[in-house]
Amino acid sequence: MHALEDDLDGGPADETVRFGFGGTDYEIDLSAKNSDMKIDVGAESPPERLALTLGLVPTPVFHTLVPVLAARALLVGTKLGVFEALGQNPLTAADVAAKLGTEGEATGKLLNAMTGLGYLRAARTLNQAEAAGCASPGSGIDHGVERAQ
Repeated sequence: MHALEDDLDGGPADETVRFGFGGTDYEIDLSAKNSDMKIDVGAESPPERLALTLGLVPTPVFHTLVPVLAARALLVGTKLGVFEALGQNPLTAADVAAKLGTEGEATGKLLNAMTGLGYLRAARTLNQAEAAGCASPGSGIDHGVERAQ
């Protein structure tokens, strides 16, 4: 059995918290202490709004977590060589996974995260039948990614 590691402080984690933001799903492993943190905060009165505006209220974990996950996705993509694998040609997640020797579904999630962050962009690629000239263009669209300009 694999022990969970708290993604905030590196200690042992008790649970995996799942949430979505900007169309992307995220997971974070947290200890009981850290999972009790507020995910978001909203002002319910004018004094609370003032305290939030002046930065007198602690930053909710949600607002600090997303940049950490974004940086992690970029670092992993760079370490694996996603940009080099793409070169100047759009590729599907399966093609990128084959070039990198990584698992396809996980590579697809990484590419989606990097696309959401603006480092890659969605692109249309030819499927095998189109590339072989056996099908009309657009008959079987494979969606891929390419480097953002």
